[in-house]
Amino acid sequence: MLIQLACSVPLSTCRSYHEYQPANFTSAKHRHFYMNGTLIFAGLFPIHYAPQNNSTSNECGGKFNIRGFEEALAMLYALEQINNDLKILPGITIGADIKDTCSSVDFAIRKCLNFSFVKKNMESLMCERTQAKQSLEHDSMTVAIVGLGTSDVAIAVANFAGLFYVPVVSYASTSRLLSNRIRFKYFLRTVSSDTLMARAVIDFLRALKWNFVHVLYSDTDYGRSAIETFEHVLSASVGTNICLAVKRTFTSQQTNSRELESFLSDMRAKQNADAKAVLLFTTIEDTELILKYFDSLGMMDYVFIATDHFTGPIDRFQSSREMLRRIVGVTPHKGSTEEFVKYFERFNQSATGCPWLDEYRKHHHLKNQGQLSAYVPYVIDAVYATAYGLHDLLNCTQSKGCQFSPDEFSNLNL
Repeated sequence: MLIQLACSVPLSTCRSYHEYQPANFTSAKHRHFYMNGTLIFAGLFPIHYAPQNNSTSNECGGKFNIRGFEEALAMLYALEQINNDLKILPGITIGADIKDTCSSVDFAIRKCLNFSFVKKNMESLMCERTQAKQSLEHDSMTVAIVGLGTSDVAIAVANFAGLFYVPVVSYASTSRLLSNRIRFKYFLRTVSSDTLMARAVIDFLRALKWNFVHVLYSDTDYGRSAIETFEHVLSASVGTNICLAVKRTFTSQQTNSRELESFLSDMRAKQNADAKAVLLFTTIEDTELILKYFDSLGMMDYVFIATDHFTGPIDRFQSSREMLRRIVGVTPHKGSTEEFVKYFERFNQSATGCPWLDEYRKHHHLKNQGQLSAYVPYVIDAVYATAYGLHDLLNCTQSKGCQFSPDEFSNLNL
């Protein structure tokens, strides 16, 4: 079992549980959830990992991501709770349009092109009214995007959605770059930034008196931002004497075996031999790759400190158990998920039309349901934050309802 360090507290825990009623989902050939409502919250979740062959196909060919699927279901759970609560958005039912980002910026942006706010904006620029436009006029409007499990995807989607004044609420994007309120006017997150994570890592290293460490980071927006934040916090930490031995960037899709073996050789060089702790600011794919090389080269005397992604039950990852036992995982504090577990179990038994449920059943048989993604509470918080923001924007009260009809919503500048 991987050791987990708590570095932040979620905004809330799960609300009281209501009896599960199977939702009416439709799943098109492009494999997505759609649940109709007065207004729609879009969901973008990494239900599959990015393909390793740089495929240009519209369908995701990467392996199944159990955590991403659990996080997508957490959004549906939160929407059911909100729709059953007369105190939030009275008279308005929130639907869902959930798509798989495939853990890829390119896939995520392509999926965004199918959201109603993009289609309607594009149609407004056309000179002639088409039959397609007439049919879309009666579709429910997508008013916000919830999800985004990685910072590089969040940055791209927030930039894109901001062009249409559509808010983006993330549950797991920790990059310090996203704290820039000028650049990301319409972005909000329910998880803390990398700054707090960096402080937790530094405190951990100081407590164990590990003053000489290696750092490996992914060549992505997430990895570059994480190492920049770590170095910034480290330099500002008074009385901290932590030195970096080998510092390298890589990516599983672009770095060849010769380059990997080269910097692993540098780590074993005489001048770096005393450094046995390795900080990993890496994606899951990159972490699995580097652990594979450590294992194959017999480098078994290192301890890895992994941030954000690489924590949880051992059987979720494609690495040897011996290597996984050498990982210390740093994750946000995990809130209560008991009520969500009940929902999940009933969903698994009763739901129809879910395009990824069969895949989930093949990979997981609910035997470790207590070991859900640590980000499930943060997804629920993200959905509630979006709903409460909409509630205030529409001047909703329990006695008078909401002051704007859905037809007028497009006139509001979010």
